[in-house]
Amino acid sequence: MASIGHVLVGLALARAHHTVTSSTSTSTPAQRPAGRRVVGALAFPMLAMLPDLDVVAFKLGIPYAAEFGHRGASHSVVAALTIGLCAAPIIARWLRVPLLPTAVAAALAVLSHGPLDMLTDGGLGVAALWPLTAPGISSRGSLCRSHR
Repeated sequence: MASIGHVLVGLALARAHHTVTSSTSTSTPAQRPAGRRVVGALAFPMLAMLPDLDVVAFKLGIPYAAEFGHRGASHSVVAALTIGLCAAPIIARWLRVPLLPTAVAAALAVLSHGPLDMLTDGGLGVAALWPLTAPGISSRGSLCRSHR
């Protein structure tokens, strides 16, 4: 199950985020409610998996190789930064922690998805540079190409 890698990266970022924000917070980690740690342990893995919601495109009749198909625009750096930075204020408010480390962790969680998918040999690659590539020039990259 390839999604395990995305979840593990999200969990690692949640732990790092908790460590960083605990050291900058006025409360000690023991004083912070366990519920907040759970929210972080759910939020960051969910962000790391979020780009795969583009599988809904199949149900909408959007072809795999289209810009908004699977591993298309939703897996790009632009989308990752946009999603991560939009989610950060919500997560920071829920966790009652500073915005800056939350924004960095949230953006990294979503941004990690594309490179992890590039490590597989399945599919057509990842449109990491969308929308900066010109039409007709493929930006779908993969670090592991099968030699068939």
